[in-house]
Amino acid sequence: MAHISLVHIRRVIFDYGGWSLDCTTFLMPLVSRLSSLGFVYADGGKSESLKTEDGNGKPQQVLSEEQQERMVIKKPSFLEIISYTSFPAANMCGPFFEFKDYINFIEQKDRYTTIPASFKHTLLKLLQGFFFIGLCIILPNIVGIDEIAEKQFSDQSYLIQFLKFTLVCFSIRTTYYAAWALTDGSIGISGLSYNGKNADGTPKFDRIICAHPLTVETCTTPRDGISSWNTQTVEWLRHYVYNRLVTKKFDKTSATMMTNLTSAFWHGFYPVYYEFFFFLAILSEIGKDVYKLKDHFSFIPSPVSTVLCHLLILFSLNYAAAGMIVLDLDKAWNLYKRYYFFWHFVLIFGFIAFRFVLTPMFKKKSKKTKKE
Repeated sequence: MAHISLVHIRRVIFDYGGWSLDCTTFLMPLVSRLSSLGFVYADGGKSESLKTEDGNGKPQQVLSEEQQERMVIKKPSFLEIISYTSFPAANMCGPFFEFKDYINFIEQKDRYTTIPASFKHTLLKLLQGFFFIGLCIILPNIVGIDEIAEKQFSDQSYLIQFLKFTLVCFSIRTTYYAAWALTDGSIGISGLSYNGKNADGTPKFDRIICAHPLTVETCTTPRDGISSWNTQTVEWLRHYVYNRLVTKKFDKTSATMMTNLTSAFWHGFYPVYYEFFFFLAILSEIGKDVYKLKDHFSFIPSPVSTVLCHLLILFSLNYAAAGMIVLDLDKAWNLYKRYYFFWHFVLIFGFIAFRFVLTPMFKKKSKKTKKE
């Protein structure tokens, strides 16, 4: 992490605001794989005492079930580590995957004993990749990134601004979808993403999937949208940052904030990264509170609530990501300033309202109703 941080700093100094590919593209998944390997090997050292006794002489679980599944007891050889971190099918732009899955794949153990043909899965991913590459080429010609940062952009009607802004954000996402679809195909044809069979006997190749574009573009909860984007990195952050913090008695909100801070630090040192991941955490927490109180919003008809949730989440994600799109802090500041930082305040006050006003109030009403 220290090494990649130095490279990120160098990039900010010599290519500020640039979108050129450099070694950070390969170092970021390298950090996730090596850090996870460190954790699972450390967990393997606890395997001798998976159940110990606490101060009262009662048995306690040292590792969770997920940690037991992933733990590595035998120290990996240098060749195993290098082949894991440099696996050709997943070396273009990641993604992260577990060492336990990789070593079982190499040694043909567990689900990898017999791997069926993945032609259909691979062809589908190849076609998806070509489709998104086409969008990458076409959409920027309609509206470009720089246009939304220009002052003249705000002179247009709010509807036109919203449509163009949404289109720009989507066009940026298509560049990632294209790379991830091709990566999914390469991992699928290698067999590493094989995940057993469906109920009808057809093989599944979804053990390692970079993203679920359709879910991201149609999500109705922040959790669905976030977890379906760069899914393997989300898995890494969940298993090796969030879950480790929660088990150390951090409350879930603090763990979410610290996990997002880790993600921002991993991405680099543009100030807009930290703004984005902070508000992403805020949006995620609002989503949790709304879900807990969903019964109190049942008066809204289902089709209306679904469309409303989707539009609010899509706009929130696009708005928060606008800074990351323009990268430059001055451009991002001027962009948000033209709209008086309106949605920043909406998200902050929304979080305060749901967490400290509505949730306690509805809980109090529920308790009172139960007593009656």
